[in-house]
Amino acid sequence: MDTDLVKLAQNGDKGAFTALAAARADRFLAASHRILRDFSLAEDATQQALLSIWRDLPQLRDPARFDAWSYRLLVRACYAEASQTRRWTPNIRLLPADEPMAADELNTVVNRDQLDRGFRRLSLDHRTVVVLHHYLDLPLAEVAEAQGVDLRQSALAIGMFGAEPWSAAMRTEIEARLGLRAIDIYGLSEIMGPGVACECQAQAGLHGWEDHFLFEVIDPDNGQPVAEGEPGELVITTLTKEALPMLRYRTRDITRISSERCDCGRTHARIRRITGRNDDMLIVRGVNVFPSQIEAVLVGLPDIAPHYQIVLDRKGSLDEVTIEVEATQSVSIADAAYRRIGQLARHHIKSMIGISTDVEMMLIMRPYFASRMPGATVCASTWLQAMC
Repeated sequence: MDTDLVKLAQNGDKGAFTALAAARADRFLAASHRILRDFSLAEDATQQALLSIWRDLPQLRDPARFDAWSYRLLVRACYAEASQTRRWTPNIRLLPADEPMAADELNTVVNRDQLDRGFRRLSLDHRTVVVLHHYLDLPLAEVAEAQGVDLRQSALAIGMFGAEPWSAAMRTEIEARLGLRAIDIYGLSEIMGPGVACECQAQAGLHGWEDHFLFEVIDPDNGQPVAEGEPGELVITTLTKEALPMLRYRTRDITRISSERCDCGRTHARIRRITGRNDDMLIVRGVNVFPSQIEAVLVGLPDIAPHYQIVLDRKGSLDEVTIEVEATQSVSIADAAYRRIGQLARHHIKSMIGISTDVEMMLIMRPYFASRMPGATVCASTWLQAMC
């Protein structure tokens, strides 16, 4: 970059500024189009950015930072242009008057409306990578179907899913419905957010970035380290974080760590799949149960939708568990298969987890607007008071 031109332009030399603008106009326009997805809006934003650069240039202290500073003004111009233009028409859906919408259901509709707008904005050729909380994947597929888009035939190739534990069975369903490779990503707000660890193409554990973090696995009861490969609570110490360093931060996430070289060639410690949290573990008649274990059983069964609720009930001195599940929309309540779903789920939970449960089938009254996400909600109740 010619800092001499910048200095001349700062002193009011219009010829120098014209040379600077001409050398960057095409790049500015391309960057604006990538943000606004509209050539006319991008042209307006670029013109506004150039005017702002000329007006504010005398305030630039370091001419060597002209490019970075000018791109900040360009982004601001794009945001200003977008805020003045309604690019999408309102998407209004009517709900039955006799079925009032709760606040959490409204949030669900808002989330899906955002996904709906996202699909209409993004062409098939550009759908390559999507990064979401894992429980948003199935509504994403529903929105795609509503838009007439078969994601399995699109260019969507990789999905990075995080924020909550998810089972191998849930990964299989995500990959089948979206037609992509589902990559697990791990992070905590207290540490740095997403990116503390991430899977590679081998999908054999999340590579923890040991140049920035020290990983340990401890026994959550006594705080002592466990042997490599044994399950325990993940503890993280930040090594390079300066503003808010964390020393031996207890994540409450249950996992295992392996130091073996990955098939991809990396040697970073690998964090195995998060199986649950030590603060959401259920103890049912002496058996330790994580909701993710029940999810792994249910997702692998045919004709069961990925929406369920675990009801923990205490009757006298004994704990009893009821699993409320939904059948997929392809199964009618009149079908014989509908009655067998609960029996099949009860049998598999008993044989694979070791606890006896009641399985109740729930009707799907409003599948598109129902306030539920793939995964579990745990409710505790007693004979006297249901706290669901």
